[in-house]
Amino acid sequence: MKLSIIIPAYGVERYLGRCLMSLLHQDLSPDEFEILVIEDGSPDQTYEVAARVAERHSNVRIQRQENRGLGATRNTGLALATGDFVWFVDGDDHVMPDRFASIITTMERDRLQVLALEHRSVPEDRYVFDDASVRDPAQAIEVTSGVTYIARTAYTSETAMYVFDRRFLLDSGLTFTEGYFTEDVVYTAQALVAADRVARLPGLVYVYVQRADSLMHRRSPDHVRRFVAWFSSMAIHLAEVRDRVAADPGSPPGSAERLQLRVETLVFFLIARWVRSSLSLEELPATLEQMRAIGGYPMATFPGDERPTIPYR
Repeated sequence: MKLSIIIPAYGVERYLGRCLMSLLHQDLSPDEFEILVIEDGSPDQTYEVAARVAERHSNVRIQRQENRGLGATRNTGLALATGDFVWFVDGDDHVMPDRFASIITTMERDRLQVLALEHRSVPEDRYVFDDASVRDPAQAIEVTSGVTYIARTAYTSETAMYVFDRRFLLDSGLTFTEGYFTEDVVYTAQALVAADRVARLPGLVYVYVQRADSLMHRRSPDHVRRFVAWFSSMAIHLAEVRDRVAADPGSPPGSAERLQLRVETLVFFLIARWVRSSLSLEELPATLEQMRAIGGYPMATFPGDERPTIPYR
């Protein structure tokens, strides 16, 4: 088995069929990849959508569980995966056709532990069918350490934009933090810091769908409080990664600084979300003192060179 695709599935009945079809219309034999749909106690018809596809495609497997959240669902998928490589794909996104062969060839030829993928964000009512940027699998790409990759690029934190060597993840002991939103931020940074061989695959692969009803857009007071708790917790954990990189004399210039910028980005978003809510500002200073303790506030480097990549509304 070459590739295991892990799809956390909760509340994606409108999108999951499209996602699965995009993964099945690829240039790799079905017996060389598996699609693991981890149905996380979804209250809608998500399971039924997955089951209809699984009936027709033997490489689509469904695992059902009580609702445990995104991090726990991804951990379940990784435990079940059997492929040489692992890809965490979100059930409301989709993938460009005929990309798998290039991904597998590149991972195997360059002995990569992490492969970063080009992606595009689109509104939920759009579908990208094809793109002229299909890559020649024989084309050479630059391989660096993950810390060097962090230093050189405005890397994306979304785990779905990477393919990982499964043995590398298991040997590194990496798991997703359970019970939090945005757990990608820390997981991706930890994986990159641990990796010796990382590269970026040119050519559009992943299409990220911006949903109007996503967790990022909810503004009820209870949700804002959870949002701030999630982001402050992730900032604390990411600051720990930053500190390890900063303490390593072999870390390339700019790597700890990049991670510092990401810590401050989390702080910016939690402040912005609070200020734009109906919650009293009198509650915010306690959180800011936590952020001050980890060096995330005041924000000295934000937005840095990443301003064009940071959406907020």
